[in-house]
Amino acid sequence: MIIISISLFGCGNVANKSNSSKQTTKQERNKEEVKKIEFPKLEKGEVFYKNKKPFGEIIPLKGRHIEGDTSIYKFCEPEFTVKGKYLFVQSLSIAPILVFSYPQLRLLQKVGKFGRGPKEFDFPAYVNSPDTSIYGYLLASRIKTLFKLKKDFSLEKELKPFDVLKGNSNIRFSNAKEIYNVGKEDFVYVSRSKTGKSIYNLSTEKGKSINKEIINLGLNPKRRSSFSYIGSFGVNAKKRRMVYAYKYFKIVKFFDMDTHEIKTINFERETFKENSVYKVNGLDANVTHYWKISTSDKYVYLLYSGRTPVQVGREMMKHKCYIYVEKYDWNGNPISKYKLDRWGYFFADPNDNKIILCSADEDEPFFEYILP
Repeated sequence: MIIISISLFGCGNVANKSNSSKQTTKQERNKEEVKKIEFPKLEKGEVFYKNKKPFGEIIPLKGRHIEGDTSIYKFCEPEFTVKGKYLFVQSLSIAPILVFSYPQLRLLQKVGKFGRGPKEFDFPAYVNSPDTSIYGYLLASRIKTLFKLKKDFSLEKELKPFDVLKGNSNIRFSNAKEIYNVGKEDFVYVSRSKTGKSIYNLSTEKGKSINKEIINLGLNPKRRSSFSYIGSFGVNAKKRRMVYAYKYFKIVKFFDMDTHEIKTINFERETFKENSVYKVNGLDANVTHYWKISTSDKYVYLLYSGRTPVQVGREMMKHKCYIYVEKYDWNGNPISKYKLDRWGYFFADPNDNKIILCSADEDEPFFEYILP
């Protein structure tokens, strides 16, 4: 998972430059920055895959046990981010961030403390950043205060643009994969909205912090509960792409970050039905579709269940666990689908050659799956 700041001003006589040439918005600058990576245009529209096999045959994979400094910790709903030789783990226990060597998985550092005091976090969220001068950010979600995670693993408070969210109880961040840094003082995130869930852009323009809703994630105008549209959010700032995979619908949406055009991958239906709506039952009775997300520069990996939590619980009691991983490119084209022989949380290696699964029922929880 994964900006850069260059000038758009030409090399001319300084005296002849017009005022208008100096006024370039943050979005235009960020768009220009990522032109270093050529990437095909997103083909907007909806693609229907119900009762089809867009991935071809499912590929079964057997995990190899990895031993590290991980058995002494009990991870609770962990989120993983690999940055160079480090693995950053956010868990709802132990410490806001654990830093391991990668791929050795030796514990190196604990970052932050749980609590409500200065530089303490009651609801922390790790925020990935493409800025190579830092390791990302740590967000104190309840008070909406952002801290820069520096190269020496210390925290430095940042004021903008999160100052505009102070006191806004409608904006909530529940985990690390709901918010991303995409440029200088420029963030995208998912939170509840009047339609259920939406993607927002939080940035600064001329020194002023601005928060705006940019994409509606609701699927049923009559169903506006944010819980209906729980899902996994991923961002590739270099390719100017975003992706959202719904937990309770077998639907994945890919977005162009600049034009906001959308490509929808729909496994729910065989064709477009204008007058029908998507329905959600009681959440515990629903099939869990997309469980977690991991991204690399080239691909999107989605952890897929396809069963209810009750079914998974019964399988775990019988030690017959499994889960799927769907692989897409950043324009929403299906690549491969794998079946892993355990259940849990995961991340993809940045080199796209293996998947690491954190098992939900092992003392030494990490397993390596080599991709064919």
